[in-house]
Amino acid sequence: MRTLCIFMTSIGLLLGSANAFSFLSQQPQTPEEIVADLQQQQIDRPDDPELNYNLGVALYQGRKFDEAKTSFKRALEHNEKHKVLTSRIQFNLANTCYQKGVSQLPSQWQSQETIDPAVIDATITELKEALEHYQYFIDHEVENQKAQTNKKHTETIIKQLEKKKKQQQNQQQDKKNKDQQNKDKKDPQDKQDQQQKDQQQKQDQQQDQNKDQSNQEKQNQKQQDSSKKDQEGQRPDQGQQREEQSGRDQSADKPDHQPDQGKQDKLDGKQDKQKDQNDMNHTQPQEQQPATQAPGSESKQDEKEKQANAAQMQQTGQQQPEDNEMRRMRAMLENLQADQAQTQKKLFLQKTSQQNQPFREGQKPW
Repeated sequence: MRTLCIFMTSIGLLLGSANAFSFLSQQPQTPEEIVADLQQQQIDRPDDPELNYNLGVALYQGRKFDEAKTSFKRALEHNEKHKVLTSRIQFNLANTCYQKGVSQLPSQWQSQETIDPAVIDATITELKEALEHYQYFIDHEVENQKAQTNKKHTETIIKQLEKKKKQQQNQQQDKKNKDQQNKDKKDPQDKQDQQQKDQQQKQDQQQDQNKDQSNQEKQNQKQQDSSKKDQEGQRPDQGQQREEQSGRDQSADKPDHQPDQGKQDKLDGKQDKQKDQNDMNHTQPQEQQPATQAPGSESKQDEKEKQANAAQMQQTGQQQPEDNEMRRMRAMLENLQADQAQTQKKLFLQKTSQQNQPFREGQKPW
């Protein structure tokens, strides 16, 4: 394995310098080739401070700042004897922390309005660590002008980042306050709009309820009218039923043996004959016993008048409404007529039996 002899010619590294270190080797090599050779040697000597230091320098030139920082810290951890090497490690470790920090920022971060606060915080953390390593070098080395320059520059960057961070926070707070103010202004209007919306919704609901109630009332009125019409249509039928029932009651009150019109005329003729006979008996001497007067003969004339009036009313077609009293009177009249007919029949048979003269068919007693 080829051994590389790497010597630092200068540790006065300025920030931003592309060629921070000079390497002297047996043969010219690229930074990538140097890193590969040093990593191969590190397998056998992982804790060698000089080897880790040289590896950190090579990684720094390749802008691999994370790996360079790791190598410098390993070299510093295992270096207990060489104070000069310790100072060199501190100076280059400070430069590495600075480069790692500012590499996270946008290229035009100073003119950019906003930067991610997390990026600002990470950069400030790396820069503050760089200040510690610069200060160590300044405290232990007499020739420390370059370290002081780098330290001042780092402090300026930190102040700029902190100022920008504060400005962004103020802007965010102002925006938040402005949004809150707009919200506060908007809330009363929104609240008023919401109240108007709720009120309008209540009015719409009330109108819908009133409309439903009106429709229900109309429906109920329609049903009532329909029911009333049905009841009115049933009234003639009920009146007809009452008339039919009244007729049936009258028929039931009449005797089954009521004489027809021909028989009634025959009885009227017999009554006239009986009257003439009575008149003759009054004019003759009182030799013969007068015939027994039939019960109810005193009201015969009144009954005949009632019959005549009833017949006249029937002929003229007059129909008078009958109540219960009229039906009762009619039934009594019909019963009296039936009794009278029976009495006249008995008188006729009695008189015929006294004379013992049978009549031919159609012959009258007078």
